[in-house]
Amino acid sequence: MLVETRDLLVTGPPRSGTLSIARALQAMGLDIGHETMGKDGCVSSLLGFPSKDAGREHLGTHLDGGLERFAFRHVARILREPLETIASLAYCQTPGLWRFVEEELGPVEPALRVAHLLGESQWIERAARTWLAWEQAISQTWGPFHRIGDGRFDRAEIRIGDLTGSLEKIAVWLDRDLPVGTFHEHRSQHPTLSWKELEAQTSPELCSTIRSWAMTGGYA
Repeated sequence: MLVETRDLLVTGPPRSGTLSIARALQAMGLDIGHETMGKDGCVSSLLGFPSKDAGREHLGTHLDGGLERFAFRHVARILREPLETIASLAYCQTPGLWRFVEEELGPVEPALRVAHLLGESQWIERAARTWLAWEQAISQTWGPFHRIGDGRFDRAEIRIGDLTGSLEKIAVWLDRDLPVGTFHEHRSQHPTLSWKELEAQTSPELCSTIRSWAMTGGYA
C-alpha cells in the first residue's frame, strides 16, 4: 500500500476535545478533517488507537487503511483533565463507540438510556477503562510526547485548557503563517466526577492507575 504523508495528526481519547480542535484548526485555514483526512491532516481519536480499520465500520469515518496508509510529519496529543473526559465518555457515549470498544477491549453491555449513564457504576468503570486503554495505546503507538513549544520534536502535547496558546505553537511548529484567533473549548453540559466518586464506582487499583497516568500530564 502506498503511504500518504500529511503534516499533522492531533489525537486523544474520545471526548477529549477533538472536534473543538479540528474546528479551530480549520478556522486558521488548515485543511484538517475530524475523523476524516484533509490535505493537511486530521484530528482523530481513532488513529491514536492501533486498529487496522480505525473503527470506520462502527463510527462512519473515512480513514480507510489507518496508519498503514497515512504517515504524519507532526503528531500532537490532546491533554484534557481526565475526570472531565471520563465523565463525558460515560454520559455522551454512542453505540458506535461501544461496538468499537467491544472489539478492542472486550464485551460491553448495550446502552440503555444516556440520561442515566452517570448514575450507573458500570458505565463509569467502562468509561474509565476506555480512557486508560486509549491513553496507553497512544503512548505505545507514538512513543513519548514533549511540550509543544520545543521545536526539536515532532511529537508534542496540546493542553485543551490553553487552546489558543497551543494553536499559536502549532502554527510555528508547522512553519506556517496562520492567523490565530481566540478559541474556547466547547463544553458539553453533563454531570461531573471526582476522584473519590471514581474510586467508589470502580476500584482503588483502577483509580490509582488512572491517577498515575493523569499526573504525567500535570493533572491529579
